[in-house]
Amino acid sequence: MNKTYLSTLLFTVVFSAASIANDFKKGVYQLNRGEFQAAIEEFEPLVADNYAPAQYQMAKLLLNGYGTQKDPQRALELLNKADKQNYSDAQFALSVLYSEGEIVEKDLTKAFELMRKAALKEMPSAQFNLGVMYSQGTGVKQDHYQASRWYKKSANQNYALAQFNLALMYFEGKGVEQSDYWSYVWNSVAAMGG
Repeated sequence: MNKTYLSTLLFTVVFSAASIANDFKKGVYQLNRGEFQAAIEEFEPLVADNYAPAQYQMAKLLLNGYGTQKDPQRALELLNKADKQNYSDAQFALSVLYSEGEIVEKDLTKAFELMRKAALKEMPSAQFNLGVMYSQGTGVKQDHYQASRWYKKSANQNYALAQFNLALMYFEGKGVEQSDYWSYVWNSVAAMGG
């Protein structure tokens, strides 16, 4: 391979990635403005290019019928494609769908597995939900110690619900050594965070 060809190829790849990111940002901008049809016009080519963030956003539009007719099966298809690319937002959304069992057959074990995948990517809301699943034994054997670990990971990222649940675990001594001090600390931090 000559240097000119390699340079051209590299430029094309970098330019293409920048263009995709730019189009996606435009779509999110339109989405946040409530201009759903304009957002769809930005997302559709990216969905065709198998871009996971666009697949996730389009799935949300299809689930809610924003700017388009509701199509839960197409939304599910797009979420599954994004999950196969390890996109944490899609994994979180799929986990919720499997927990609720409205669009897909309820499968708490699958819901747990998907939530765990998202939590392992440092997503605070997924870490919190995984803590709840361990705490309640939803899709997994109840384990207060694991629940406290996941609450703590999420709490350390300023997720107020996790901070509150962690405070409660310290108060009750579930999964952690009982401590009024740490319960007070985490409760105070949660209150400051809303």
